[in-house]
Amino acid sequence: MRSFLEWSFVLVVCFILIAMSLPNFISCGPRSPLADVKSNMHTFQTILETYSVDASGKYPKNVEELYKFANTGNNKYWKNFKNPYANKSGKSVSYDNYSNLNKKIITHFFSKDSYVLQGRPGVVYYAPVIGSNNYCIYGSNKDGELITDTQSGIAFALSNN
Repeated sequence: MRSFLEWSFVLVVCFILIAMSLPNFISCGPRSPLADVKSNMHTFQTILETYSVDASGKYPKNVEELYKFANTGNNKYWKNFKNPYANKSGKSVSYDNYSNLNKKIITHFFSKDSYVLQGRPGVVYYAPVIGSNNYCIYGSNKDGELITDTQSGIAFALSNN
């Protein structure tokens, strides 16, 4: 009889522990595609910084120059990363030049027209700052618009400045 009570007590404790931890496992769903885009932005930044080390502190003018340089020589460091929305990799699919973004006009009833930059969903965009040795890296959301900070509404960017 004593053995039965001990096992019952152990089972009750196990069920309590499972019940307490179950909400944590349920809320831990699959990774967000937006988090994957931000991760791709960081990967791209790492490639840029490696390029800069190899190129005496300079940054490339565009992604084509970066891709070519990072895929030649003894130290090939280009990393292919997948666009989480298209599930493909490569230029124009997972990375592109910032200059290839389109302006999408938004008409307001009482004010002047404004625009948002429209690209392809999940793409990482490289934007070298003309006349300086700085850059910005942007990513686009599922609608192809630049990822923005939820509090300020300003475009989320990685930079060396």
